[in-house]
Amino acid sequence: MRFSPAIIVILCLSLILSACAPVVHAAAQPLLQATTTPTAQPTPSPTATLQAEPANPTLTPTPRPTATPPPGGLSWPSLTDPSGIVSTSGLIRSGPGADYPVVMAALAGMNFPVLGKSADDLYWQVRLPGDIVPTGSGWIPTDSLYTRNTENVAVVYAPPLEPWLGLNVTAGEPLSAAVVTINLRFGPGFGYPVIGYALRGQVYPVTGQSTDGLWLRLEVPFPISADRTAWVYRANTYAFNGGVIPVVEAPLPPYLNYDQAAPACPLVVNSLLVKNTFGPSEHFSVQFEVLNNTANTWSPGDIDVAYLTALNNRSFKTSPNRRDIDYPVEVGQTYRFEIEGQAWDIPGYYREIWALANGTKSVCLVYVDIWVVNPQK
Repeated sequence: MRFSPAIIVILCLSLILSACAPVVHAAAQPLLQATTTPTAQPTPSPTATLQAEPANPTLTPTPRPTATPPPGGLSWPSLTDPSGIVSTSGLIRSGPGADYPVVMAALAGMNFPVLGKSADDLYWQVRLPGDIVPTGSGWIPTDSLYTRNTENVAVVYAPPLEPWLGLNVTAGEPLSAAVVTINLRFGPGFGYPVIGYALRGQVYPVTGQSTDGLWLRLEVPFPISADRTAWVYRANTYAFNGGVIPVVEAPLPPYLNYDQAAPACPLVVNSLLVKNTFGPSEHFSVQFEVLNNTANTWSPGDIDVAYLTALNNRSFKTSPNRRDIDYPVEVGQTYRFEIEGQAWDIPGYYREIWALANGTKSVCLVYVDIWVVNPQK
C-alpha cells in the first residue's frame, strides 16, 4: 500500500506527540471480594480505650501499701534509708553518754532508722516510737548496731542533760524490759487483775520477785498504779544489770479462797466504767444492773445481794453485808442495786467481791474495783 505524503506527515507528528506526553499510572484498585452479610461487632465498654502497644513497654511496679505500725512499733525503713539492726542488747539513752537517763531498751534484732551520729562517732541517734519515748529519738552505742546507708548521716551534737527525760539508773540497779507487749498485774499470778501493759522495749526498775522467782515486781508510774508497783511474768522480760533481787511478799489473791466461786454477773450497767477513782476518805456509791441469764426466776426471800470478801481485807463498804432483792426478776430481766462505801485514806487499788447469792451458794459475782488517789493540786 502506498501512502500520500500528507498522511505520512500526519503519522509522524502523532508518533512524536505520544512520545512526549507524561505517563499517568492508574491508582491501585482493591481486589474484588465476594459480597457477604456484615457481622455485628461487640460494642466496647465506654471505659475501655484501645491504644497501640508501645514498641518497648516500661513496667511500672505497684507500690506496696504503707502499714500503720502497732503501738510501740516502727515502720520498716526502706532499703535506701539509713538504718541499723541491734546486734547486742543494751540500753538506749536520751543523749550520747552513760550519764544520760535511760529511755528504752535496744533488744537484739530490733531495727531502727538512723538519724545521725555523735561528734566522737561513739553513738548513733535513732528514731524511737513516740508512745514509748515522747521525744521520738534516743542514742545507741555504735558497737551495738549493724548499720547501712549511714555514710552521709549528719553529726548531731549532744542535747542538754535532762534527768526527767528517762530513768536515772545507778550502777548495778536491776532493770527489766518487755520483750513483747505484756500485761502489768496487781500481783504475782495470772489470777490477779491487769492494771496496765508494757510495750516491747519499755524499761522499768525491778524492786522484788515472787517466792517462786517466776514474777518480778516493777516500779511503774503513778497513772498505772497508785502505789507505783506492778508485777510481770519473768519469762516475758529481758534483765539488765543482774544483781540480787529481793523476795517480797505478794498481796493477797483477789479471788475467793473458799467455796463461793461462781461466774461473773452479766452487767448491763456498771457505773465504775464512768468513774472508779475517789479521793482519800471520800464517800461514794456505785450502781450495777445485773441480767438474769440463769434458768430460774430470782425471788425475794431466796436471792440476796451479799458481800463476800475484800482484797487484802481492806473493805470499804458502808452498805449492809446482805439484803434481799426488792422484786422478782424473771429470766431475761434485770435487777439494779447500789453499793455505798467510803474510800480508804491511803492511795492505792482496792477490790471487794459481792454476789447474788441463794443462801450460801453464789449465783454470780460482782467485782467492785476502785482507785484511791490524792486530789490534783
